[in-house]
Order: sequence, then structure tokens, then C-alpha cells
Amino acid sequence: MATSIDALSVGFTIAGYDLRMAFLSCVIIGAVTFLICMAGLAIGRKAGMKLAGKAGIAGGLILIGLFLWLMIRFMRVAIEAVDLYGALIVVGFIGMFIFQIFENIAMTMGLMPVTGITLPFLSYGGSSIIANMMAFGFIMTVHARSRNIRFN
Repeated sequence: MATSIDALSVGFTIAGYDLRMAFLSCVIIGAVTFLICMAGLAIGRKAGMKLAGKAGIAGGLILIGLFLWLMIRFMRVAIEAVDLYGALIVVGFIGMFIFQIFENIAMTMGLMPVTGITLPFLSYGGSSIIANMMAFGFIMTVHARSRNIRFN
């Protein structure tokens, strides 16, 4: 996605250049992007290896606490919704998130069989991330519609 946005912005930026200048600009932008990615990868490998085993129980409790805080916020959105349909949408997504969180944590602890259910917003999975972001967007829409917005 970021690469597509970069390509569009570069395309609009270099539209007025001649062929030699446009090619040079693309090569420079590509090289800089590659170097930034490689630096991020190197830093991530070093920091990730040092931090991987350090979080332990405290990191897990912080993560569970953040998910609990997010679910409480979602419940407030459902309670403050102006119509029943919006509240039911939010409650359904809360159930989806709670199930995913419970299932993933229980799988990690060995209490449930291993399935492909991801931890919302953290585990890698393209369609899972898209579905979670869409659910989050629906919840934000219900929240926005429950408030009076004034433009002066």
C-alpha cells in the first residue's frame, strides 16, 4: 500500500521532468527507500532479539490490559449508540474480537487446539487485518453518528 502511494506521489512529482531527470529521480528514490528498509530490518533484528524474551508475564498482562481497555471503549460506544442497529453492530464486533483474543491466547498457552485465528491487530494475516480494520471502522462510524458534530 505504501509503495503504491509512493509511486503515485513520485509520478505526480516527476510528471514535468524530461526522461533523463525522471529516470534519475526514480533511481534515487528507489535507492533511498531500499536503504531505509534495510536499516529498519537491521535495527529490528537487533532490537527484536534482545527484547523477544524480556516481555514475559508483564508484557502479556499489558497486552491483555490494552485489549480489555479497547473492549470497554467499544462497550461504551454500543451503550451510547443512538439506534439499536448500530448498537447490535458494535456488540457483534465486540464478540468477534473477544473470541479471537480468547482463542489465540488459549492456543498459545496450549489450552485450545491450534487453529488459524489471529490475534487482532498484532498477528500477521492479510485478510484478518483487513477484517479487523473494517470492524474498527464500523465501530468508529457508529461512535461518530452518536455525537452531534457542528461545523462553524
